[in-house]
Amino acid sequence: MIFDPEKEYGSVKMNTFDKLMLNTIRSKEDEFQFEGNHYTVCSDGVCVQTLINDRVLYRIFIDKDKNNILVNH
Repeated sequence: MIFDPEKEYGSVKMNTFDKLMLNTIRSKEDEFQFEGNHYTVCSDGVCVQTLINDRVLYRIFIDKDKNNILVNH
């Protein structure tokens, strides 16, 4: 499954969500809230990932120049 960053998935708007994921990791935190939902993120230094709806692994590159299409479910 590939997410379109301009599309809304349920209650998740991907561009804003991506920015929150990146800002959370950059501020050395591991949790954030978005539209009433709580998300835990982790990073390996290359990617940041979280679970959406407790079943979709959403992963993006930290380097914004990479192609952010790594999504597994």
